[in-house]
Amino acid sequence: MVVATEALSVGYGSYIVLSDVNAHVAAGEIVTLVGLNGAGKSTLLKTLIGTNPVLAGRIILGGKDATKWPAHRRVAAGVGFSPEGRRVFVNMSVEANLLVGAASLPQSRERRGLGPGARPVPRAARATRAARRHSVRR
Repeated sequence: MVVATEALSVGYGSYIVLSDVNAHVAAGEIVTLVGLNGAGKSTLLKTLIGTNPVLAGRIILGGKDATKWPAHRRVAAGVGFSPEGRRVFVNMSVEANLLVGAASLPQSRERRGLGPGARPVPRAARATRAARRHSVRR
């Protein structure tokens, strides 16, 4: 998938955090976003996944304008965000964490990413339901 932003501006209320951001990430490319605390790294990522509103500009996912897509549609397109240090699923195995992340993918994509023996894990299913309930409350 290709992810791009075109003249993207994002903020909170009247406070603009990012202004006129142009970025492009090609399929298979690994990109690092580096900056000081408060520089807008998380704001950009949260905007890409659909939890922060776009004030101006566009977000392109896989060649399609995703600026107005809801977060769940962006996840279905393969976009995700895993902030470090939150310990959200600390009591789950690595496999269960991966299955939670893959829960919205078609089963064939989920299995391809985790190997032929991948199967739903009950604890992962409970965590997925809890995460969905939490995201609906926001």
